[in-house]
Amino acid sequence: LEQLMEPLLRHVQNELDGDGDGDAPANQPRPILGLRPNVLKRIITSALALDQSSSSANDKNNGDGSSNTKTCLRGGETVALHHLEEFCDLHAGSAVMNLADVSNNDSSRLSHYLAFGCLSPRRIVEEASKRKVDNNDDIENNENNWLMSHMTMRDFFLYTCFTSDTNFYASKGMPVRRKKQTSSTTDNDNDPPLWKSFRNDQTISRWNRWAEGTTGLPLIDAAVKELVQTGYCSNRVRQNMASVLCNDLRIDWRAGAEFFQL
Repeated sequence: LEQLMEPLLRHVQNELDGDGDGDAPANQPRPILGLRPNVLKRIITSALALDQSSSSANDKNNGDGSSNTKTCLRGGETVALHHLEEFCDLHAGSAVMNLADVSNNDSSRLSHYLAFGCLSPRRIVEEASKRKVDNNDDIENNENNWLMSHMTMRDFFLYTCFTSDTNFYASKGMPVRRKKQTSSTTDNDNDPPLWKSFRNDQTISRWNRWAEGTTGLPLIDAAVKELVQTGYCSNRVRQNMASVLCNDLRIDWRAGAEFFQL
């Protein structure tokens, strides 16, 4: 990880020191992916610290790789399968679905394993479908039904992206369902959102506060800081973050997409 991060960290430090090859003066380093270099430096430093702490935790669990800490998940298929089985057996049926804080096993925390190919959606559905309520084979009575439906939604949006190609990244996005025009709506209701220009200092200031977790909105700030410090936040607060960015700050959704991909 240190070797992968080193070129980016060196570039960030050059910008902070004013040694970059750009036209920006030393006191105004160029942003990277729209983020100020000092923000990126904090993200990189946090990622490296988590990697080191995770490695130390793994050394203490008899080397079987099955330990998952509150802040960092171990990678690989073996650990992923152990985590999936444990969650389906012990937590999926009692998970509270409307909490922003998911530290008490109220989220599956499977997104990392899916993203890196340690688990497939089919394997998750297969494992979740084994758990029945009162030995009832009816899928509607499966206490893990919500987990399987999430895999369906995930596939839906992935395939929507594949079939839409570059159109998916249009400024107005790719709505999956257009509202029908009615007599009670006006043309303005159906207009695409007007994103604030990044050439505007106020927009840049709003973006930086959002990306640094300093908006003054406690839930949004906590979600951003959790994501930056741990590489994870639940899909519930991710939706809150995206909603504030696009609907309240009127910042292009694609900037937020880049941020989530860091």
